[in-house]
Amino acid sequence: SKAGVEQWRVETLDAVVDIDQAENGTIYIAGTSTGGGSWFAAYEASGTKIRHTILGGVVARLVRATEDGGCLLAAERADGIELLRFDASGSSLWDSRFEGEHPHTARDALVLDSTVAIIGAGEINKQELNWMLLVVDQRGDEVVRHAYGAEDAGVAIEASSSGHAVMLGTD
Repeated sequence: SKAGVEQWRVETLDAVVDIDQAENGTIYIAGTSTGGGSWFAAYEASGTKIRHTILGGVVARLVRATEDGGCLLAAERADGIELLRFDASGSSLWDSRFEGEHPHTARDALVLDSTVAIIGAGEINKQELNWMLLVVDQRGDEVVRHAYGAEDAGVAIEASSSGHAVMLGTD
């Protein structure tokens, strides 16, 4: 609550990596399992579990609520990033994989009306990391993929009041 009083609790032996809340009150939590693989769960604002989904072969990095009450999960694979989009009922809308030198890891996401922007790092020549921006449309199709050449990684992305994306990273 706003006063800092605990309203409910979820206990797990797994590692929680991210949490976000949809406008309809649904709370999404993503994590990695101690035995390998990843998961994401959805809870009502009251704490009642709606669903828990196990994902094999990926490492969950972030979850973002979407305007329709669903969510976007960004996960890492051995060969790139996988984005999974679910509606409010938990049904899969799309699952897109992005392989190659860019992208390699997802650090933050900005969900807009019809696009999703992911910022992170892409591996170049298997040595150094470069800032990476990946933008996909509402179907999960790539719109923009760009590396910025810094020697570290993009860390955060937010929308400005004028509607532009503001990116933060390390160098």
